[in-house]
Amino acid sequence: SGKYDDLDNVYSNDYKFNQLTNQLGAVFNYRGGATTIITFGTRASAVNFKQIDEYTGNVYKRNFINWLPQSRVQYKISPSQTLSFNYNGNSIQPTIDQIQPIKINTDPLNIQTGNPNLGPSFSHSFSLGYGKSEMLKNSSFSLSANYSLTTNAIINNTFTNLTTYVSTINYINLSGKNPYSYSLRMYDSQRIKFLGGIHSTVSLSTSGNISYNEINGQLNRNSNHSYSFSLSLQKEKAKKYSIYASVGPNYTFSKYSLTPTNNNNADGFYSDGDATIYLPGKIQLTSDINYNYTAKTQNLPATNLTMWDGALSRTFFKGDNLKVSLSGNNLLNQDRNYRSQYNGSITQSTYNTIKRYFMLSVSWDFTKFGTTTAQQ
Repeated sequence: SGKYDDLDNVYSNDYKFNQLTNQLGAVFNYRGGATTIITFGTRASAVNFKQIDEYTGNVYKRNFINWLPQSRVQYKISPSQTLSFNYNGNSIQPTIDQIQPIKINTDPLNIQTGNPNLGPSFSHSFSLGYGKSEMLKNSSFSLSANYSLTTNAIINNTFTNLTTYVSTINYINLSGKNPYSYSLRMYDSQRIKFLGGIHSTVSLSTSGNISYNEINGQLNRNSNHSYSFSLSLQKEKAKKYSIYASVGPNYTFSKYSLTPTNNNNADGFYSDGDATIYLPGKIQLTSDINYNYTAKTQNLPATNLTMWDGALSRTFFKGDNLKVSLSGNNLLNQDRNYRSQYNGSITQSTYNTIKRYFMLSVSWDFTKFGTTTAQQ
């Protein structure tokens, strides 16, 4: 008899891991006067991995090298304007679960198997940015672009038995296709004098990705793209009021080559705002509201959610150290549960929390403890 005699011979395991890593790298920096900074170099890690299954006696070994090249160029056009470019590379090794997964019996309809021949993938990330900031005018402007792609990508491979509906899942390296993602964003923030000094912020953005997975021997292409616009306005006056509001539409395209019935194209809209009003007698009235809307799609119902919170407060003493507040949370008694879809899978999130409630709170501010008052 042995120490494993009383254990299940299918779902029991006892692994020992040994990993040795040696890393070497060099990064060079060049500064060209006060306007140009160039950084480039790479790091390399040699990894020796040994996995011993003490239960079966099987030994698994992997030796690999991780490369992490990097470069950055920054050019200062003027004291207030900067242009930059970045590149980063990264080796992505398969995980233990992807190579030699531990068998589990909690989900008999989805069985994961290992692929010991799985190779590493490599990601390339590029970014380009322009920024302008003028502190005296209280304004800023920026443009940014990001792009990344993966070669020899590790993707999910699923085979589903159409009689038993049991799915066997493992991972393979993708050849001939390179998944990628991108994002573009424009941001402009200005103080508008002719509107009484209101601070405005305009943002335009788009992002997307192309990914793949294999289903019953066929390659599925997942395409996701989104576009959004937002406008926000802010106005404040010390000890008088502070008001902020933001609105913006958005649109999302999602397509799946093998399951076109799961395509999910939808428009949406959001808005949020908050306000604080200072009333006589050291009384403050605060409120914030958030609204989100997503149109109905062929798989998901429309979502229409408004969250509204508010509070009435009063401070006491010369330094306003003591504060008594009566606050209301989720005044419209909304349900936060919702459904979402990504890469053809529908996810439902259910929150079992208190909805509308009111709270009376008392707080004391110690931030001035240990300080002294400057003499006039």
